[in-house]
Amino acid sequence: MPDASKHDLPPAAGIQPARQRWFLRMLPLRGWLLGLLLALMCADYTFVATAGKFSTLKWRTHTYDLAVEGFRQGHLYLPIQPSPKLLALDDPFDFDNEPLWLWDASLYGGHYYFYWGPVPALCLWAFKFVTGYASVVDDQWLVLFFMIGRLFAGAALIWSIAARLGRSVPAWAVLLAIAMFGLASPTPYFLVRPLIYEASIAAGQCFLFWGLVAALWGLIRRDLQLPLFALASAAWGLALASRGSMILVAPLLVVITWWSALRYPPRMAAGQRGGAVRHALTVLLALGVPLGLCLGAHAWYNYARFDSVTEFGLNYQLTGRQVTYENGFILPNLFSYFGARLRWSCLFPFVDIALKRNLSPLISWPGDYDPGDYENGEHAAGILSATPFVWLIGFWLVRLARRALRERVVPRPDRDRFVNLERWFLLCACALCVTMFPALRMYMATMRYLQDFASAWLLIAMLAGFWLVGTTNHARSRPKVRAGSALFAVLALHTIAVGSLLGFRGQSNNFRRENSELFFDLQDQLSVCQYSERR
Repeated sequence: MPDASKHDLPPAAGIQPARQRWFLRMLPLRGWLLGLLLALMCADYTFVATAGKFSTLKWRTHTYDLAVEGFRQGHLYLPIQPSPKLLALDDPFDFDNEPLWLWDASLYGGHYYFYWGPVPALCLWAFKFVTGYASVVDDQWLVLFFMIGRLFAGAALIWSIAARLGRSVPAWAVLLAIAMFGLASPTPYFLVRPLIYEASIAAGQCFLFWGLVAALWGLIRRDLQLPLFALASAAWGLALASRGSMILVAPLLVVITWWSALRYPPRMAAGQRGGAVRHALTVLLALGVPLGLCLGAHAWYNYARFDSVTEFGLNYQLTGRQVTYENGFILPNLFSYFGARLRWSCLFPFVDIALKRNLSPLISWPGDYDPGDYENGEHAAGILSATPFVWLIGFWLVRLARRALRERVVPRPDRDRFVNLERWFLLCACALCVTMFPALRMYMATMRYLQDFASAWLLIAMLAGFWLVGTTNHARSRPKVRAGSALFAVLALHTIAVGSLLGFRGQSNNFRRENSELFFDLQDQLSVCQYSERR
């Protein structure tokens, strides 16, 4: 981290230079704990993603590997030819023709395509080209790779922003927040069924958070701002080319970062004219051009396959129920993603997602909404029940109200770079919530879609939690200090425990299906009652 005297404005009253160098003092003392934590979490990810077998799962897909083979043959379609019988039908998309389908592929112009973004396939292509690896790579390993990448990006983001808050945030709270980011629901549940659906989402999340890290470092490092902003923009472009819904978020992040950078433009020489305007345009180009190039490349990719820059392939998908978006599904999905309850048991792993979401009888629900009422259906655990740490957002709202009232009495200008970074972090976290909008209009709720935006709410809660711990640590009353720290720790540990235990379930109880021997051994040894699910 740079010296504040070179790259930051002078600190405001109450923000001492020693406080801004706290990160440098913390790194050698606490860095080894962070390294150990990340190593343990990587091992846990590998354990969960392989159902404790540390090998390829029985239920697997190799969709991106098929896309790579198509690329290597010099075309964008898959190296699998549709059945001539299917192509001869008047309506090949009718479900009665399902035996002839390549499931979830998009059929257009006599060829199969996939609607998922191409970037994970390009990454796999690069890996095979560099290493000469010739065997099939299942999507399971792409999910694991990108989720570990997301974990390290999240750790760097949280560590960096906490360092700017100074000594008011103790090291244990930062490490606990990083553990939450990696283990909170739905991440472990998401990892236990690592198919193509999860691979696209994992890649989008990985590039999204690395973009946020580069943008934050660009706001901190004035001397490296432009290359870091360009790197952030490119990462967000790769995110939207991995996960289509990121197209709603990436432009917002560019605007937020650009606005934050302009809050503290570089000092201009006396009499210099137009310097601020040139700086604003330069920053905008650094943030906008890489993202624009990625967006243009993806538009060309869509047009080359489906003769439309806006067609990703969903309209030509061969699947059980075509993806539709209706406003009537918003209310049940809001309930599902925020309020769906958990089911507790005395049997290990003690917590599971309720088989059917009991929607309120006071509201008329759409008759074609899928409440996840069968074992292999799409299920959801509400954020408020599975991730209770987000309750701390209530403290954040109290903080904002108190600050607004205080500044009405004693107006104060923006204080320093720290306040600007805190605002940037909060606005970016709020922008990530936008990814939930497409999911709210679908006919079902599922944990893999929750993975798209659950982290946003958790990041907002972390900033609130850091404020809570910092505020109570400065309190004169020792019980108040203990209460603030205890509340943070209890909610964080509860969040980590629920998320980790759900990792022994997964979609369709995939952990038990893939490794029933280990699952039932753990159930027999750890359950607090005698009954066993072993069959």
